[in-house]
Amino acid sequence: MTDKGKKIAALLLAAAVINLPPAPAVAGNTDTDQAVEKITDIGKAVIDMAGDAAGKAGASIKDKMNQGDAKKSAPDAREKAEDARQRNRERIQSQRDDEEEAELDMFHRFLRLIFIRQHIQERLPQPSRYVTIDAIPDNMRYAIIAMEDRKFYEHHGVDIEAVVRAFLVNMQSGEIEQGASTITQQLVKNLFLTGERTYTRKVEELVLSIFTEARCDKDEILEYYLNSIYYGGGYYGLKDASYGYFGKAPSELSLSECAMLAGMPQAPSANSPYKDYDAAVKRRNIVLKSMVAAGYIDKVAAEEAMAEPLILTQ
Repeated sequence: MTDKGKKIAALLLAAAVINLPPAPAVAGNTDTDQAVEKITDIGKAVIDMAGDAAGKAGASIKDKMNQGDAKKSAPDAREKAEDARQRNRERIQSQRDDEEEAELDMFHRFLRLIFIRQHIQERLPQPSRYVTIDAIPDNMRYAIIAMEDRKFYEHHGVDIEAVVRAFLVNMQSGEIEQGASTITQQLVKNLFLTGERTYTRKVEELVLSIFTEARCDKDEILEYYLNSIYYGGGYYGLKDASYGYFGKAPSELSLSECAMLAGMPQAPSANSPYKDYDAAVKRRNIVLKSMVAAGYIDKVAAEEAMAEPLILTQ
């Protein structure tokens, strides 16, 4: 029998002895009476011992329960360490997610370079609001080139001399003041990039421009540019601007009207004839003088155009 079994048996025996009914009195049987008293005393002693043991056991159990509650209310060192490891795992996973997102973004940018022509065309106006290069007057092409990029047909997307000159000016000032942007650079900037003036964005602009020149010919680039820039008055693209300002198709624009539209992109709101007619005329005349300087028109043609009033639809 195990110690636990022996204790239980002693308790049962003591309880049975204590609860026995008193024995009938027998005259002269003093030995029996003494024996019963001894057994009773032993039973009581066993019960007292059992009570003490039970009390100690109960106290021990209570202590353990209190310790358990304390552990629940205050995490031990192992739980704290596990929490710290879990937070570290979450931080590492977050870093991995950011790195994967950056890698995916780089992958998309790489694909954009490879398929630059398709990406440009996806961002152009719908066919109903689009005009092809053969329907754009020569004077419109000459005017925009004279104002925006006179070396357009000479460079490969980037005017190196202008970039170096702008870089030196920017280094002296400590910030980007000159952009030296070609028509190709302005096209990719308008379609793909933000307006932030940082060297990182400028490098991305140069790379996009070089790939655009490698995938598209000059007339395509000029066509994309004229159909995507903002001409003020809420008009995006040459066709919308032509009908919006003059109520006619781009192919019907006069030299004076072409010059006015070519002067819009640099400051569309300020040069809008609806907002400031005199400013629009002044800007038009600057464009005509630039066309003379670039050799696209002669002085007589420029003076005749300057004398023409701007007949607007509104």
